[in-house]
Amino acid sequence: MAAVNKLVKEAIKLSRQLSPRTVGSRNAHFDIVNQDFAQSTLDALKLEDTHKNAHVIDMNPGLGLWSQAIYDRLQPKSYTLLEPNDSYREHLKTLKPEYPRMSVVGLDGYEWDTYTKLFEATQFPEPAFEPGFQPPQYKTVPPEEGLNTDLLFVGNLTRISSSQRLISQLIETCLLGGWVQRFGRVRFVLWMTSIDKERLLPHALQGRARASVVTDAAAEVTEVVGGAHRTGRGFSTPQWEGDVPKKRTHKRVLKSNTLKLKAEVDKVELSYTKWQEQCKLNPLARTLCRGPAIVERYRRAIRVFLAHVKQEIYIDGPEGTYAQYDLPKLLEMYNEVDIEAMKDKRAEGLTEEEHESYTEFEEQYLLSMTLDRAKENSLIDEKYAHSLQPPLLQAWHPRNISPIVPSEKDVYPPKKLNLLDFQPKLAHEYFRHPDPTVRDQRVRIFTWIVRTCFGLRAQSLKTVLKNLAPGGEYILEELPGEMSKTLGKKRVRCLTVDELVEITAACERWPFKPVDLGFGGYNRSITAEKHMKFKLE
Repeated sequence: MAAVNKLVKEAIKLSRQLSPRTVGSRNAHFDIVNQDFAQSTLDALKLEDTHKNAHVIDMNPGLGLWSQAIYDRLQPKSYTLLEPNDSYREHLKTLKPEYPRMSVVGLDGYEWDTYTKLFEATQFPEPAFEPGFQPPQYKTVPPEEGLNTDLLFVGNLTRISSSQRLISQLIETCLLGGWVQRFGRVRFVLWMTSIDKERLLPHALQGRARASVVTDAAAEVTEVVGGAHRTGRGFSTPQWEGDVPKKRTHKRVLKSNTLKLKAEVDKVELSYTKWQEQCKLNPLARTLCRGPAIVERYRRAIRVFLAHVKQEIYIDGPEGTYAQYDLPKLLEMYNEVDIEAMKDKRAEGLTEEEHESYTEFEEQYLLSMTLDRAKENSLIDEKYAHSLQPPLLQAWHPRNISPIVPSEKDVYPPKKLNLLDFQPKLAHEYFRHPDPTVRDQRVRIFTWIVRTCFGLRAQSLKTVLKNLAPGGEYILEELPGEMSKTLGKKRVRCLTVDELVEITAACERWPFKPVDLGFGGYNRSITAEKHMKFKLE
């Protein structure tokens, strides 16, 4: 306990020495201050089984207790500490007599240029580099041969208000082959906040989004240190026992059922010819042009729906069934229909295409799809996702059931934090194209597909593709075999990574995909050495 108190006092002292700019832009520094906690964490990581005598790069080591523990375990060939703060850097230099293979480098691990200098520079000027600094010679291992056990990256990403962008970039390098991943599949271990962790490892299917999908595609992730309490949306535990739900959904009571059309829909089903014509218009003119078609689409859908429920013969055209009513009147008529009777009638006498059409209509435009119907669908989807092998969410894997829970005496300042162990997977064959330009474009399309689709994760893929781009549902026709029919009916949150990759490949083949995918967050460029570089914004 005395040693812990000494380290806490040292942490407070060094924190007070931070420059005003750093204090204003960053949170209080997080540091491990309990040697026993550091040792138990390393016991769980088992780094010595694969990375004994490896090179280590350590980002934001702070007081260095965690770094010393790793050094003692691995006895590395080299140990590079990236610490931009002068006060911490001077403290770390006092450790060198006991740890001779440590090199303290005054560069910021949050800056991509740091790694360019570390891996490519031929000159290493002071004061960023110590006198006589010799860059380590990292071994390159082809991804097909497994993990590169000659290099390990560890980092503390808790020192700024949000590290989400950097974490996302580091994960994507597993697919792109940049950063330390230029040397092969390099394992990296990151300290981060609980909020950042939940984006990568959600514990409920409703929380599955772009970050977790890309993470699942790129790496096998283990939560080594975590919190006792989960955050995020959705169920925190499975909601069924065997085939019986633990929590029954309430009986649907929709006596005053209302139909609510989405206010911001600006796309309609169009033939390729009409779509091409409208793409020549500017955005405002295009929206105005679609307006009447959107209203008419809604009117026709409700007219067909009402006619079927009332067992009437539907006749299309200006003089057809219910054609004399405008949209507000049709909505009023719909509101008077008994929802249970409508459900029963809808299930009878419909062709498969008609049934799909009504389902899509409900998903996009009916308020009744929220509330109880959404709960019911969530139960169905969660059970399906748990039945997959491996389970759809990495957080459900047995290795992530019982992470170490830190106490207040283990870290300073006390805060909820997590340690995630990333072991890059062999990327899907689709992302292993030898041309880095093609590989970059494919990752761009994949992340665009995932980000856009998971904005409507509770809807079917076919419905979502209609919102992806004008005529987007035609992407399904580019899928091989029966996949074009089966995937279109699947809700987005239930799609596996392999299925999302197939959709990405289909989108790449689709001749009408948008030129600008709206890929935000950071700029990309390819150097003469053909590896990716990121510029943080």
